[in-house]
Amino acid sequence: MKALGTELYVYYQLSPADEAAAGAALAALPLAAGVQRRLLRRAEAAEAAEPADQATWMEIYSGAAPTLLEAAERQAALALRPWLAEGARHIERFTPLDVTAP
Repeated sequence: MKALGTELYVYYQLSPADEAAAGAALAALPLAAGVQRRLLRRAEAAEAAEPADQATWMEIYSGAAPTLLEAAERQAALALRPWLAEGARHIERFTPLDVTAP
């Protein structure tokens, strides 16, 4: 199986009251050439036993070299610091697999 490129998945919780400010902070960050960032919010909060006063967000970084993705993630972590507890960001790295039929 052939590795196609690294993707970073970063998830964390923040107060729904802070979502607008945190979203604006992320939107204001420039991205290096080729870096793509998607921002998602957990849809099934009640089913996931998520505290009512917390929203779970996920950032997905792709489209560039791992060093550029990690730099973009670090920049986002700094921008979101006012709204997150220390160590609240969980980072996972995935590499897509090319699973073609034999």
